[in-house]
Order: sequence, then C-alpha cells, then structure tokens
Amino acid sequence: MSEQTLSDWFNGRHHPRDLDQLMKVVRVLTKWAGRPPAQYEPWSRLLEGSGNGMAKPVTNGPLGRETGHEESTTAQDVPVKKLTARPSRRNLLVGTAGAIVVAGLGLAGQEMFGPHSGRLRWKFPTEAPVNSKPVVADGVVYVASDDRHLYAIDAASGKQRWRFPTADRARSGPAVANGVVYVGSNDHYLYAVQAASGKQQWQYETGGPLGWSSPVPDGGAVFVGSEDQQLYSINVTSGRRQWQIDTKGTAWGPAVANGVVYFGCDDGLHAVVTTDGKHLWTRPTLATARRPTVSNGVVYVGDSGGNVYAVDAINGEQYWTANVKGELWTAPAVKDGVAYVGSDDNFLYAMDTTDGRQLWRFPTGYQLRSAPVVANGVVYVGSGDEHLYAVDDKGTEQWRLNVGGYIWSSPTIADGVVYVGSPDKNVYAVFT
Repeated sequence: MSEQTLSDWFNGRHHPRDLDQLMKVVRVLTKWAGRPPAQYEPWSRLLEGSGNGMAKPVTNGPLGRETGHEESTTAQDVPVKKLTARPSRRNLLVGTAGAIVVAGLGLAGQEMFGPHSGRLRWKFPTEAPVNSKPVVADGVVYVASDDRHLYAIDAASGKQRWRFPTADRARSGPAVANGVVYVGSNDHYLYAVQAASGKQQWQYETGGPLGWSSPVPDGGAVFVGSEDQQLYSINVTSGRRQWQIDTKGTAWGPAVANGVVYFGCDDGLHAVVTTDGKHLWTRPTLATARRPTVSNGVVYVGDSGGNVYAVDAINGEQYWTANVKGELWTAPAVKDGVAYVGSDDNFLYAMDTTDGRQLWRFPTGYQLRSAPVVANGVVYVGSGDEHLYAVDDKGTEQWRLNVGGYIWSSPTIADGVVYVGSPDKNVYAVFT
C-alpha cells in the first residue's frame, strides 16, 4: 500500500475497495503509532446496522479534529446519528473511511497522512522581500533575502540556524553541493558558504551584479552568469576562475547536463563545454532566450516574445516551437511528457513535449514570473496576484494560498512541503 494511496483516501480523492482492505491498513498504522489495534467486529456491525436502526459508536480511541488543533475527542463523544435507511457498503466506506483511519491512529495518524493540502506549516520572517528561490538539503532550507543575507532555516521547525551577510541584495536562488552553499549577490560576488556553520569558504568577484542568475555546481566547478555579459566557471575548492566567456548579453540560466552548460542570451540559446567553455552550438531565438531546462536529451527554453522551444541537447536542432502570447521569464518544468510554462499573460500552460501542442492552460490573476515545479502529479507556481497555486495535471486548481505580495520566488518541494519566498518579507512552508 503506497503513501500516495493512503493520502488519496484521506483527502477524499479515492476510496478503499472494501472494508477488509481498510482494516488491514488501520492495523498496520496503529501498530506504527503505538496504539491498540482496532477490532474488526465493531466495524462489521457498522456495515450491518443494529436492530433499532442505530449505528454502533466507535470505541477505539481518539478521533482527531481539524488538523492543527491540540484538542481531540474520543468516538464516544461523537453524537450517534439515527440512520433512516440501512447504509450501502460503498456509501459507508466513502463517508467513513477517513474517519475510521484517523480514529485508529489518533493525532499520530494525522501526522502520518499529513495535514490538509495548502495548510501553512510555518513562516519565517526576514527584514526585506524574499525573491530568491529556496533550496532544501539535509533538512535545512537555504534562501536569500533582499535584506542582504543568506539564511539557513530548519525545515521542520522554521527556526533560523544561521544567516550570512552579503553587501547587497541577494536574489539569486542558492545551490547546495557537498556541504557548501553557493549564492550570488548584486554586490558582484559569488559566495561559497559552509552549509553547516554559515562560515564563508571563499568569494569571487565578477564584473557586474549576479542578479537573478542562480549558480549551478557540477563536478569540480560552479557555473554562473553575470550582468557583465560573461559566463564564469569557478573552481569549487579554491574559488578561482577556471574560464569565462563573453555572452554578448546577460546570460540567463545556466543549466548543466552531461558535460555541457546551456544558457539563454539576447541572440538565442547557447551550449558550451563545461571543461573549457568551448562553444558547441547556438540556436537563434525570435527574442531574448531566458532560462533553459534539460530533460531526456532535450533543452526547453522560453523567450521574451512568448515563444517556447524544444531543442536537441547535442546538436541544437529544433524539434518544435510554440507561442503563448506572453513574455516568458522562468525555466519550464518538464515531467512525464509535459512541459509546464508560466507566462506574463497570466496563464500557466501545459504542453506536450513531443510536438508543443497545448494540453491546457490555467488562469491566474496576474503575471507568472515564478518558475513552476511538479511533484506527485501537481504543479505548484506563484503568481503576481499574491497567490501560490497548486494545480493538478488536468489543469484543475487544488488549492491556493495568499502570501501577501507579488511572487517572484520560485517554489521548491521537499518531503511533502512546498517552500516559497514572498515580498511580505517571509519564507513560507506549506503542506502539499
């Protein structure tokens, strides 16, 4: 029995096929939770009803109330409702499956299943808007703020572990590899900081702000684009430059795969070798190419004219292009044959990766400059209408959460929680 199946039952998306199946799950989970096992005989009487038409009360332990409340009640406290007709097997399972499981588990069971989707777990305050994308590694959330600090936040509690100062706003999404956090700042520097302590390992000065270009560590180097129209390869140990190349415009990205660095620029999409910066190919675009995504040997990228491209990662050959009528700022998310793209025309798009055909589009109230992310068949994206959205793979909204400002930060998913920054100066952790 998968965790997803249990979650689907608990949230009402699917139902158990029969009571025997449900009771087996209850017994296993109550054992894990250290609670007395539920007895089968009372449940069987629930199905049959009693001679006076009254359902028998459940007597197997506490039934947790709405998630997030401390108080609980036992099943004896739940009013017994008179049945006007004998319930069918299916209807009783549909109506009581979630309650039965929670009754067997109590509050521990609710923790196993997780609170309702879209519920706030915690929020962490900084001193200025948070436009950086959070990243999660080893139970710690790393995120930069416009208050000129990089933060390390405990993912479980939302408490600060440390913060590291920079000399200007840090809007670059940090990256973590081998115990080191890399972050760029508008002070022109790329910083390497020890993940455990927050102590600086080294810094490298470029010729311009690092702005929105997030660093990408790969092997023995970290790659980053700067507004000085250069792409840099920096040694991860020494912090010394290995090479730099002229990008003839701001280098958007980069993305790294199989020994190649891909980045967008004013004149198109570029591919260079990671070891020496040797140019492999350029794919011209109709407008400024932005942040690429590499998946299964294909590079997907949007441009400032609303065009989406699918390009062969080896030779730059174009497979298809499509237009979504709004400027594209962020990297597409690609999962299970679908590319998801957020646009300035206020829509989230889903496209077939084989031909670029639009599968659906989901409307939000304003521009989408937050990169979408996909987990367990759900797409999460922030909008300029101040909401974080969860949309299923059919284009149907599951939930939304108001975070108090225009969302530039791209969400990150880890262990059933989505993390996103907000202009209201907070970092939010929300159950998926």
